[in-house]
Amino acid sequence: MKKVIEGSMQRAILVVVCMLLILAWGGISAFQMQRDYLPGINNTTLLVSVRASSYQVDQVKQNVTPKLEDAIRSSDGLMDVETNSYDGGLLMSLYYPMDFNMKQAESEIKQALTSAALPSDVGAPVVTRVTTSSFPILSYSLTSNNTKIDDTALRSTVEADIAKQLKSVPGVADVRVTGAANNGYVLNVRMQDLTKSGLTMDDLNQSLAAALPNWSSGKVSNNKDSFPLTVNGWNLTDQELSNIPIKNKQGISVPLSSVADLSHSLTDVKTVSRTNGKASILLDVLKTPSANITDVANHVKERVSQISPIKNGDVSLTTMLDREHELNASLLGLVREGLLGCVFSMLCVFFFFRNVRSTLLIAVSLPISLLATTAVLKSMGITLNILTVSGLIVAMGRIVDDSIVVLDNMYRRYQENKEQSTLHVLSSAVKEMLPAIFASTATTIAVYVPIAMVGGVISASYSGFAWSVVIALTVSFFVAMLVVPTFAFMGWRKDTSKAVTLEPMMRPVLRFAFSHKKWITSISLFIFIVAGIFATTLPVSLLPTANTGDVAIQIELPKGSPLPQVDGEVQKVENALKSNPNVASFSANFGSNMTPQADDVFDAGGGFIQQPNVANMSVVVKDKNNVDSVIADLQKSLPALNHQVIYTVSNQSIAGDDKQMKIMLSGADQKTLDDAAQLVRSKLMELQGLSVQGATDLTNGTPKYAITLDRSKIEQARVKPQDVTKVIDQYMTGGKDFTIQIDHKVIPADMYITRVSKENATATDVFAALAAETVIGKDGQKIRIDQLATIAPNQAPSSIQERDGQPYSTVTLQITSKDISKVSGDVDQKLKSISLPSGVTYSMGGITEQVKQNDFGYVHCRCFLYLASIAYYQRSL
Repeated sequence: MKKVIEGSMQRAILVVVCMLLILAWGGISAFQMQRDYLPGINNTTLLVSVRASSYQVDQVKQNVTPKLEDAIRSSDGLMDVETNSYDGGLLMSLYYPMDFNMKQAESEIKQALTSAALPSDVGAPVVTRVTTSSFPILSYSLTSNNTKIDDTALRSTVEADIAKQLKSVPGVADVRVTGAANNGYVLNVRMQDLTKSGLTMDDLNQSLAAALPNWSSGKVSNNKDSFPLTVNGWNLTDQELSNIPIKNKQGISVPLSSVADLSHSLTDVKTVSRTNGKASILLDVLKTPSANITDVANHVKERVSQISPIKNGDVSLTTMLDREHELNASLLGLVREGLLGCVFSMLCVFFFFRNVRSTLLIAVSLPISLLATTAVLKSMGITLNILTVSGLIVAMGRIVDDSIVVLDNMYRRYQENKEQSTLHVLSSAVKEMLPAIFASTATTIAVYVPIAMVGGVISASYSGFAWSVVIALTVSFFVAMLVVPTFAFMGWRKDTSKAVTLEPMMRPVLRFAFSHKKWITSISLFIFIVAGIFATTLPVSLLPTANTGDVAIQIELPKGSPLPQVDGEVQKVENALKSNPNVASFSANFGSNMTPQADDVFDAGGGFIQQPNVANMSVVVKDKNNVDSVIADLQKSLPALNHQVIYTVSNQSIAGDDKQMKIMLSGADQKTLDDAAQLVRSKLMELQGLSVQGATDLTNGTPKYAITLDRSKIEQARVKPQDVTKVIDQYMTGGKDFTIQIDHKVIPADMYITRVSKENATATDVFAALAAETVIGKDGQKIRIDQLATIAPNQAPSSIQERDGQPYSTVTLQITSKDISKVSGDVDQKLKSISLPSGVTYSMGGITEQVKQNDFGYVHCRCFLYLASIAYYQRSL
């Protein structure tokens, strides 16, 4: 090694050129390096969703679920399969090993699902894979500023135009819209009037289809020529639409207005969004995985500034989330702190060496090491994110340490051996420090290498951080061994200045310590034990808590709550926030389009489907320093608004800071498990720092009913079975949505059926009306349906959950405390005290298991460090 050191010192020009090339390479790499807020993390669960609107849970379980299970059964790496068959669809969670290639898994599952022969009235399966790119980099709220654009236009035409323009921006993967709808018609059919007119829903649907022509554009051919043709001039007015004849084969004909009400309205309303109490549209911009967050965000902002309604002031645009700004601010903050640390380090070096040249020599090691590390990271495909930069900052102090130790020993050995050859003395001084520096570097690297190599979510989260430290320390070792000695030898001269030394001060301290070994050992052991005890009280989480400074409020109503009822509860919270002096602004969104989504990259099960009875609100606080006090006040005041509603108030965190837990119950039939899950919920609600969410019921708890026919009574009354079936079919037949073509624009129309004229009629009112329907029996006597059949609530489950073919039930929890580990422990203790039904067992999932994996990875690191230390110091031992 001494020859290598001497060779580099004698070839200074070559070393300088190499360093300049490395600096240029590192600078270009840092400029081109992809930027992201968090490293690229993949959830190791795929979500498969299927919509089957006309199917009930048993039909889905029989006709849909088995076919999809058979299609994916042979997929490589698939560990477990969870299925949730519910009224109207299916949700599947496919679990893979922690270190599996999820992009490959997604591709294989999509290919496998193409072979599934599903019924024609069932939608195509949709595969969802959650990554850090699945979350928005920008979120905008759009509200109307004047009467030129009303709420209807804002939520339909304006929203569609803006979303279309943003989707065309390079690097934008998708624009998710909340609160959008279509500007069209709503036809409310009065079923009682339709029946009195002697007409049925089939008559209505057929009459509308015949009376609403679809004038299409096309071509007229003549021999070898063809001529484009467009049909114009046939637009129906609202009056003409209301007068459309509804008729049947028996010749009965009535105008549409006599059996239904037609009005202009928003159609396909599935979600609602409001900002500061005003109707709004929420636009979430997602980037492609390989795109640079800074470039995409800048392009989107430039495009937004050019959109006419926003530019003209007709629409107000509020930035709800700007991840690019947060990223750059965080990176600049880290770089600033790092540079300040570098400056202070150099000042300390100058204080002890009393030599400007020596200080500059040590300072040179920083840019060389950091830029070389950046270049290597880029070649490895690692992005520049919060954790990567944090790793570079952590390594900065160690980089300086190596150079200081080498340079100090060079000066010391030179002063002791001035009569010998300078080259020989300096190279020997460097070689002398080689074992110590190598040992310290190796033991430090031993801590971080297992983090990068352990695999799974730990590796995905912290590998960039770990590799930053490992590569920086490795580079700094070679810089300290080769570059610093070379630069020092280039202009070496006799130095008469005296360095500051602490040896006279430290000698008596060390003598005292050596002469009182027992006392020093006892005090050290005591401090170690106390530190360990205090360490157990620290909050534990998978990633550092990265709060936005805003407040998140989740409002959960009882199952089966309709959208207007959810809206009413949200308005109560909005009124409370308006009167709160600490609140700057707020937004709310609720409703569901029944598509998979995730609020965190670590969501257990790969995501969820937002339930219509749940609303989410984001509150911006005037003073970010008062967030905790605002949260505490809201947690106390909001429950008084409605005791039937669950309010979860927490600090809004970035995507990647999951605080969700899932408890899976198994070992019994579905009903027993559902009852056990409800028991667990009631017990866990007693714990602090925990919000217990409702049951996993994707139908939102809509009441189910069953009609049981009494065959003996029907035969005794001489009622024709087809007459009973006809009455029931009238209630089961739904309206068909249709379209109206005006000026070559397709205007959607939603059809609703009013079976009971009572305002705010419930399911009980509807089935009471069915029970009162009559059929003709013997001697022309009218007999009520409830005299021939029993109509009662159906206790059959609305969803069937299975894991690898065995039933299970889920309890979902949201941790509102900062100490995830403590709350997880409280939950575990509470579960052990609950007397579950015979045979029922439970398992934990979500953030609890991820934190355990984090602890497991930490143990690996400590063991690796211990082995590395033994390997080096084995002679001394």
